[in-house]
Amino acid sequence: MRRCIAYQYTRKPPLTLRPRPNVIIRLCSIECCFAHSLEDCKSKENAQFRDDIIAWQPVAPLLYIWDYTPNFGHYQQPFPNLDSLQPNVNFFVDHHVKGLFEQGNYSPGGMGELGPLRAYLLAKLLWNPKTDLARHRQEFLQAWYGKAAPKVGAFLDLMQDQVRGKDIHAHIFDRPQRAYLKADFLRTADEILATAEAAAETDIQKFHVAVTRLPVWYVQISTGEVKGEALESLRSRFLQVARKAGISNISESKSLDEWEKSFKK
Repeated sequence: MRRCIAYQYTRKPPLTLRPRPNVIIRLCSIECCFAHSLEDCKSKENAQFRDDIIAWQPVAPLLYIWDYTPNFGHYQQPFPNLDSLQPNVNFFVDHHVKGLFEQGNYSPGGMGELGPLRAYLLAKLLWNPKTDLARHRQEFLQAWYGKAAPKVGAFLDLMQDQVRGKDIHAHIFDRPQRAYLKADFLRTADEILATAEAAAETDIQKFHVAVTRLPVWYVQISTGEVKGEALESLRSRFLQVARKAGISNISESKSLDEWEKSFKK
């Protein structure tokens, strides 16, 4: 087999050239909005990616997709893409995609924002794209958080509500100042997750909730939403939880240690 990455400006199919039967054409969704599904999103990036997949269908018998699931510029930042996971996988299936790679946070200690939940949901989807994803979300929350599950579920819904039915898009290199990360959302989210942490019965469940709070804290730290002694305290707790979780990178290109050093400049 030979593999060709159809990436950015190379993503449109050629007018006359045709790949041999042993050549995999892999389209990459790097520019897309992930807050909304490919089929329903009104952004030009998603429209172009849809059109390119459809154009490649009659050209490439081995059509693959390289898809993205976290924010690579800020691993520890809320990324409201949970609503788009299932419709996008089904869009790929409906358009005869033969292989699908869902890239997550691949750094050492890769506990990126909601990484365990996304990995679980994507595994279920790739096994059966028509599966009951809401049921799988609930079974994961119950197993991972115990009695804190309802509050964590409320946080997930609140996060998705920042983009549901709105002309607000999420991309994989968004900075913390994005419209779906407003201060009132962050405050409410942290209040919900603080209640969840208190409701958790075991130390490991409490720790799971604390790791889930990291993305909210990350944006509050990065945007100056918290100041003075409260900021120092929040940074300290963030680093303590992150290191206990084995998190090594704050982004694709910056380590947790480098991020910590930036506070002291």
